Amino acid sequence: AGKIAKRLFTLSLRNETQQSYITLGDVSTRNVQKGSRFGYTDLTVVASDSYYYSFLVDRVNLGDQAFTTDHYAVADTGTSMLCFPPSIANKFFQAEDFNECSQADGLYICDCDAILPPVEFMIAGRKFLILSEDYLLPQDNRCLVGILNLTPPGDLIVLGDIFLRKAVVVFNLSDQTIGFAPATREPIKA
Repeated sequence: AGKIAKRLFTLSLRNETQQSYITLGDVSTRNVQKGSRFGYTDLTVVASDSYYYSFLVDRVNLGDQAFTTDHYAVADTGTSMLCFPPSIANKFFQAEDFNECSQADGLYICDCDAILPPVEFMIAGRKFLILSEDYLLPQDNRCLVGILNLTPPGDLIVLGDIFLRKAVVVFNLSDQTIGFAPATREPIKA
């Protein structure tokens, strides 16, 4: 009794006013955007001080400019922001759109009404659009840009909560895949 039949779980992370959930042992579609389906890609184990399950991100764009293709990433609920290795992050912050931002201790700070380009991820044939309103995080009377220049193990992109609020994710350890589907913007019906 109490044993989970399948080695998988579904994660739907929401904002502060909506209910997040995790479903153990099953794929849940209750928060998947209407008409959307999961796209799956293989998981790869990255060994360092600890083990990470990484997956291939087909493309990352800033606005309409491609910044990287075929780069490995991890989905991490323990990270609030989007973290990119310097080879990608430096290109982001050199874009003209970020000229109005200031830098302090490796973090970028902008006016909260700054118009910054969206970040688009293509993963397993599914597109995920992260708008500036998603990655500008209010701090006092300014906003912190939720994109960090970080060198994680294996030169990985780390997709934290900013990304995970836009997707429903299935971690399937039985067949070593991870699935992504766009999340609905509607509140979850319990």
